[in-house]
Amino acid sequence: LRYGEVDILTGNDPAQRPMRVQTHDALLRPLGTRFTVRCDQAGAGTLLSVSSGRVAASVPGNPAEQIVEAGYQAYIGADGVFRSQPTNPANVAWIDGFIVAERMRLGDFVAQLARYRSGVLRCDPQVADLLLTGSYPLDDSERILSLLEDSLPVSIQRRTRYWITVTARRAA
Repeated sequence: LRYGEVDILTGNDPAQRPMRVQTHDALLRPLGTRFTVRCDQAGAGTLLSVSSGRVAASVPGNPAEQIVEAGYQAYIGADGVFRSQPTNPANVAWIDGFIVAERMRLGDFVAQLARYRSGVLRCDPQVADLLLTGSYPLDDSERILSLLEDSLPVSIQRRTRYWITVTARRAA
């Protein structure tokens, strides 16, 4: 996986072929499981979330594996596999077609939303630290942008259909 996110459900293979997932930072070996793997283009690490079963995780060049159990997630970076913690349901809500935000920074939310639409979607640093909470369906990103304008002191600036910036609302 070069970048992006994938949800994987493995099963028993009569031919006993091994399943492996490799990212820039991680080598993952599922042990009869369902799991998601997320990595970004900047190479800032890999997030592994295990829904069922177990996954053996390691870093390239180090054969030592750490087992991540169902209901847990682990961050894998150049320095190794970091201690797993309970899975944050918001990290896998995309599988059901949602972005779930709980006191999430607007800048982080916009970065998440940008992954699901064509073009450039940015957030002005002046409003990036605003917090929002909610569940947003990914099937209509224009509706999400309208909801942001309705619920936060922001404005959606469109240079083109594919170049959008979330900015501070100007006083009337």
